[in-house]
Amino acid sequence: MTNELNLHLEKMMEQANKTPNPTEAFKNTLREQFVAQGVLVRQPQSHPAKRQSARMFFQSHPVYAFVLSLVLVLVVCGAVYAAGKALGYIPGFGLVDQAQPVRVLSQPVSVTQDGFTLTVSKAVLSSEKTTIDYTLTGLSGEMIQVPGTCSGEQASPILRLPDGKELEFMGQASDINDPLIYRTNVGFAALPAGVSEASLMIPCFSLTEVSAIPQNWEIPLRFVDADEQVTIEPVVTAVIVQNTQEPSQETTAPIVYLPGLEITMIVPVDDGYLLAGVIKTESPDGLTFDETDRFLEDTTITDAQGGNVLYGPAPDDFIPEELISPEEGVIGWTAKITGKEIAWPIQMTVNSLTAQTAPYPQAQFQFDAGSELPLNEPLALNLDVPFGPKTIHVVSVARVEKGFGSLGYEFTFAYDPSVDFSLAIPGHMAMGGGGSGPDAMGNFTRFLGYRDDFPTGLITVNINGSGIVQSPGPWQITFDAPTP
Repeated sequence: MTNELNLHLEKMMEQANKTPNPTEAFKNTLREQFVAQGVLVRQPQSHPAKRQSARMFFQSHPVYAFVLSLVLVLVVCGAVYAAGKALGYIPGFGLVDQAQPVRVLSQPVSVTQDGFTLTVSKAVLSSEKTTIDYTLTGLSGEMIQVPGTCSGEQASPILRLPDGKELEFMGQASDINDPLIYRTNVGFAALPAGVSEASLMIPCFSLTEVSAIPQNWEIPLRFVDADEQVTIEPVVTAVIVQNTQEPSQETTAPIVYLPGLEITMIVPVDDGYLLAGVIKTESPDGLTFDETDRFLEDTTITDAQGGNVLYGPAPDDFIPEELISPEEGVIGWTAKITGKEIAWPIQMTVNSLTAQTAPYPQAQFQFDAGSELPLNEPLALNLDVPFGPKTIHVVSVARVEKGFGSLGYEFTFAYDPSVDFSLAIPGHMAMGGGGSGPDAMGNFTRFLGYRDDFPTGLITVNINGSGIVQSPGPWQITFDAPTP
């Protein structure tokens, strides 16, 4: 789990009727608590010398998870970014305007009720937002529920100011990996500059059984200037190097690189560099680019000696402002280079972009679960289900039990990276999901979990989705070491 949790996850969980794509931030916090009617099936594609993408990671792991020219030397620093803001980056919090003060919790604060202890361990406040981390201890495993009986508006914490006003609640996400410690990160709007105290009020804890845990908590908080307590990494200069095209060994014709790949930000961090940028390009006819996680999967980065540079998703709190809603024809991307011992300059090549077709007509398949399938014993199906121009092969289904009492059906499919689909059983609301694979046999699994309204008998499964294609590039940019 990343340090910063998805500040919109809880709202999405409460309102979701199907599994959505990960939001802009905090993708590593997705857990089996991500309530869904259908589970998104986006199948990963392997790629050398880089990690699996964030979006692929969530869909394959069940739970109990930037304006430069190609040929000019440009500066990306606080003086030119975001209308004059002097940007910095706080690991685990995100980008901040260094001209504005950053504040933190003066000290950890705890309160105890009936053997349960609530501890606010951390808070970071900028001119844009407020984030607060807290834990609840004293729990036993059965107190965590998916879904919990604490939900909706009652599950939303409140940050109340001394004058009685309340900051806008932005969202929260809870980590329930450890059934004995309940961890939450909650986000609010920015605290006014002249206010240094507030009360955190928690009506109840989402994803918990409210009858077993005290409700209506209140804990006073005091905030002070961060001074040296927070590390702020500067946004620094990027040096773009003229690309030189050389004939490949197989042909005398040089590779023709498409224009439009730009870097808008580089941030040195302890273990590498964060990158952000855009690709300016139009979607091919009939397709829509699908890079919502901002990680360009089919990408290689090589150093000056031709060696591969370790490249993976950036932390989820690293979201430059202009990439949240880029204009049409602009694809925002972020990435992290791991390692500091790099032979500069380095060359980034985006070989292709992921694109989706228009949605295919809904497909269905059926299986007979009888009164109850034996637990953990797969029922062979071996069905070929037409899905648009594709065919989805359903290998088997099994009744399985996941963590926190989530019972459901786990479907096994033959791996096909050219389709992206969700599953749903009509008339039954899934209360959890997950999956894994592809495995050595070329199969992957997807899980639909239920708590009360468990489907039995002859069951129909709906498939909704579209085709996935790789729109070819390549795009390329070469850049030198960032300078202070």
